[in-house]
Amino acid sequence: MVLTFAANLILLILEKDETPGKWFEKVNLHLKNRFLSSRFFEKIVYDIASDLIPKYKSISVEKGSDGLLEYIGEIVYKSTLFSIFSLAISLTLAYLFNNLIIVIFGILSFTSILYPYIDYLLLRGEKDREIYNELIFFAFTEYICQEGGRNIDYALNHVINGRLFKWIRTEAKIVLTDLLIHSKNLYNSLRERASNTKATVYRRFLDGYAGIYATGGNLLTYMSHQMEVLKNDLKFRIGQFLEKAQMISEVNIILTVIMPIVVIVSSNSRAGIIMHVIAFSFLIIYIIAMSFFIEDSRPKTGLGNIRVKPKVSEIILALLVFVATYIMFKSLWLPITVALITFSTLYGYRGKCRLKEGKDLEEPLPIFVRDIADYRTAGKSIYQAITLSLKEKEYNEKFKKEVMVVVNKLSLNSTDLRTSTGVWLFDYVFDCLDLMQKSGGGSTSVLIELANMIEDIILEKEKVRRETALASYLTYLAPILFTLVSASMLALLETMIVGANSGTSLLPINAIQIEKDWLYMMIVANTFSNTYITGLLKEGSYENIYITAITLVIALVCILQMDNMVHLLKTTIFGLR
Repeated sequence: MVLTFAANLILLILEKDETPGKWFEKVNLHLKNRFLSSRFFEKIVYDIASDLIPKYKSISVEKGSDGLLEYIGEIVYKSTLFSIFSLAISLTLAYLFNNLIIVIFGILSFTSILYPYIDYLLLRGEKDREIYNELIFFAFTEYICQEGGRNIDYALNHVINGRLFKWIRTEAKIVLTDLLIHSKNLYNSLRERASNTKATVYRRFLDGYAGIYATGGNLLTYMSHQMEVLKNDLKFRIGQFLEKAQMISEVNIILTVIMPIVVIVSSNSRAGIIMHVIAFSFLIIYIIAMSFFIEDSRPKTGLGNIRVKPKVSEIILALLVFVATYIMFKSLWLPITVALITFSTLYGYRGKCRLKEGKDLEEPLPIFVRDIADYRTAGKSIYQAITLSLKEKEYNEKFKKEVMVVVNKLSLNSTDLRTSTGVWLFDYVFDCLDLMQKSGGGSTSVLIELANMIEDIILEKEKVRRETALASYLTYLAPILFTLVSASMLALLETMIVGANSGTSLLPINAIQIEKDWLYMMIVANTFSNTYITGLLKEGSYENIYITAITLVIALVCILQMDNMVHLLKTTIFGLR
């Protein structure tokens, strides 16, 4: 507590007085300049930069231009300081434990200087995956432009002026730079971009468009065909994700059974504490690995919705609850459980409301677009159709509120229909309506096509929720199953202890309270892990964390009844009195 108070006092002083912060920044900048001005490190920076600049440009990353030199210099500087610090620690530990092998880990830390290569590989992999999520929506954007008599360069300009796309936007900058600055024609620019991408579907999309453009073919028909291809590709990727989701759910259930056995069996061995640490470390690594795996393999709508971030007050309250509970009960597993329940309830409630808002904005979209198409058939403009749809049709209150913002802008003679709700699909639909009005398109057939595409995507998202519903229900049963397995093992071991005392068993195992605390901690950690991963599978978002509050309450009740359950199993199944 004294250290915590001192740390907070120092942070408060630094926050109120900017002089120490400026002094530290000045010293750090001076040290970095001196450091990087040496011939050795200057050569390293320039060698890495000369190798990586064309690689970054090939994936159209903005920092892969002149700014890359400064970026790599910063990485080399920080990596070297980290490596020196790690080497010093490893030498100290090697001296204390009389083990020179530890020094190897300090020497290996110097490989962190190669982080820019790792960063490039991660970005390239992210681009190849994420561009599939954006391509179907960009294809429809180009379809709108093509229907209005505009080519793909108009759609690329529209993407650059917006904020709905990330990777297509960077690709658009490359293509338009070739057209406007390097004076290349559209065919050569598209073919060059196609040759520099690893994303197969995207490469075929560009090559096909360039070929039909050069031969004077029907680009509107081509775009219509591409949208069907991309929709089928989306359905295929969702099918693959559902297979992976089923596999992950099975792994979660297996861990629910195995983990208590590992903890209990290793409790009385000499390496008991080490096994407990290994088990918890494995669980943490498993959660992190599954989070990245699900994030990479789950198809998203564009960039996905803007997520609710935890508030500092929610984190502080959870920490205060942890401290208060620990002081009261002098136990570790109970304060952690209560703190997690507190945070999951507070943040999870806001996350749940945000997810509900997203569904409220997405579900009426197909009907809304079809209503606009009806008014377009009657000769109304896009502006008039939106106003009349809101006035004469029935939608939910949240949807009407957001559309009213657009109508109010129109009443002030605004020509911008775009929205910024943070719900990607909703914002995309209004971006399309804005493009229709500005490009001269927006026929009834295009609007119906947009409504059908949005409806298909919403149905696919609902399919993922429906197919993963069983895994969600099992998360409520997982702590009960975990407790039953643990209670059965404890009852069996206590029965064997009695047998050992009477000379009928050679396995003397003592289940003391500390070991039970480790077991209870594992039940809590496994319950949190299971629920968190299942929430990611179902919603694709950690905002669904309010479910963990429910499952942790179930786990808490089960743990508090553990002794009664063990006694019941000993007397009924094992016949011990």
